[in-house]
Amino acid sequence: MVNAARRGTSTLGCLLWMIGFGVVAYHGIHIGHRYFLFYQLQDEFRSETRLAPGVSDPVIRRRITAKIDELGLNLDPKKVKIRRAGSPARITITAEYADTLRLPLFRRVIVFRPSADEPL
Repeated sequence: MVNAARRGTSTLGCLLWMIGFGVVAYHGIHIGHRYFLFYQLQDEFRSETRLAPGVSDPVIRRRITAKIDELGLNLDPKKVKIRRAGSPARITITAEYADTLRLPLFRRVIVFRPSADEPL
């Protein structure tokens, strides 16, 4: 026999837990998407440094600019630094950009610093 005083309490607890999980998942997707875009740009930097021995800096810059436009990032392509130097020779590609995360009752600026470094 079901106790009348407890009727519906487990259902309400489950509902509140599901609502909380849904809110966290919804906002987690927005945060995760920003990091996913960062990792895609980071991967592009790594690809370009691996191909750098046979490619000029203007071509690398043009490819990175196309990737930045494709991803819709808040990064000025002029702020991407491509540097060939050192002994033994190395190529380094670096950048820095900020993305503002706006959630209810929460606003945070996340600074991303993609970079890649390879020997030539």
